[in-house]
Amino acid sequence: MIKTFDPLARASATSISFRQKNNEKGAFARQEIIVAVAQYQTGKTGIVANKPILSSGVSNDEGVRFGFGSPLHLISQKLFPRNKNGAKVPVYFIPLADDSAAEAATGEIRISGTATKSFTLYLKYNETAFEAAADACGKIATIAQVNPAQDPRGTELDGFKEIEIALSIKSAKTESEISDMIVAELDKRTDLPFTYTAGLDSSSNPIIELVAKWKGADANVIAISAKDANDNAVTTALYGVQITTVGMSGGVGESDNQTALDNLTEEYEVTRIISQANDSTNLNQIQEFGEGLRDGQVSRFIVAYHGYEFPESQTIAGTVDTEALITLADLRPDDAVNIMIGGNFGTAIRSLNYTQRDLLLKKGIANVVKTTLGNYILMDCATFYHVAGVSDSIFAFDRDLCLIGNIANDMRNVFEKSEEWKSVVLVSDSDVTDNYLARSANDIKGAVNARLDLYGRNAWLTDIETAKENTLVEIDENNHNRVNVNLDGALSGVLRIGDFTNSLGFYFG
Repeated sequence: MIKTFDPLARASATSISFRQKNNEKGAFARQEIIVAVAQYQTGKTGIVANKPILSSGVSNDEGVRFGFGSPLHLISQKLFPRNKNGAKVPVYFIPLADDSAAEAATGEIRISGTATKSFTLYLKYNETAFEAAADACGKIATIAQVNPAQDPRGTELDGFKEIEIALSIKSAKTESEISDMIVAELDKRTDLPFTYTAGLDSSSNPIIELVAKWKGADANVIAISAKDANDNAVTTALYGVQITTVGMSGGVGESDNQTALDNLTEEYEVTRIISQANDSTNLNQIQEFGEGLRDGQVSRFIVAYHGYEFPESQTIAGTVDTEALITLADLRPDDAVNIMIGGNFGTAIRSLNYTQRDLLLKKGIANVVKTTLGNYILMDCATFYHVAGVSDSIFAFDRDLCLIGNIANDMRNVFEKSEEWKSVVLVSDSDVTDNYLARSANDIKGAVNARLDLYGRNAWLTDIETAKENTLVEIDENNHNRVNVNLDGALSGVLRIGDFTNSLGFYFG
């Protein structure tokens, strides 16, 4: 019997109170929460580094806050795209300051000559790999929020893009006029990952010097090119004007996630991380952080995404160097936290064939399929985890870890945080009692099995009746204040491979 009025009261009174009844129809699914750990623009003031900041969900706001074209702004554009096909969950940003020893990558555009005919100039540069990681994370988290049992298989990704800036160059335009046109066009764009300064080189020809908006080696991947409509270089022989580009290079240093991770305390309840950095030191830090949260007293199962440009084979041009990827993955066989979102820019590198994709997935590299347009489809999203001798690990696939995290969240909400279980009295199964707080081992088993029913309804677990039969609950023989519960269940699967065998013959009349 529950009593809400003072049980020691004696004077006449009538008390009528109301409590929220538990009308749950499903398990307590966790709130998906993303945190992006990346740099802000070099020189930007008023920013407290390494502290989580809740995003407004508008990328322009993050451009104002962290600097347009900074890693955090570029990440926010993928999380909150104009087509709304991004993250529909809370997002935190943790701004990382430049390493004092780091250097910014630089590039240039040189123009010489006068146009002898009209043509369309396409200035091109590629996105960064961490933008691809942000895109994937936002979409995967949104899928998991709606239905934790759903695998992100088949998700169309929007990463590894090449950005084009088109300019119409008329005949007789001088090198100075063309330089001014390029600068004017760049002035219209707020999301450029580099600053630009127009001047003259030693030969008095126009030069536009580019500097990455953050310091570090990861800006070196930004390639700059100048092409015509047929993807030819713009040369004196073709157009009377020579436009030469030098892609970004000279960037030195890596951001360091450790202080940011230290400030990302349990209270933020983050489920997914986007990391700008993809070097082994930072991935080790994230792995250690994620594994720490999986401690039984916290039981939060997070995963982290980073982008990585697949290397080109040195022996077979135009193909991915799978051996290099395997070597990289084999350095992290026990990493069940980090997920590589890999790919290449444009269509120059051929898509991986099935044998390669299958082998790389078995080595812990997420499986993507490249379309003829150069886009990617996410097929199997997995962590690096591929310990020898362990097959069908529950810690390998993103989706399975999501289910585990949701089950842990439900159990903690029920058996630790709910009023019903905050302070129960343990009694024998044979006792008869009117105390509404009394619980026997059988009562606890019944409560656990009720959760299993809900996990079955949500398709988090399967073969529920077997799991219920195998549930073990006991009051500890050495500690009368302790209950031991063993749940033996099976995660639901995902249709990853369809094997249709059709036996056909001819019809003879």
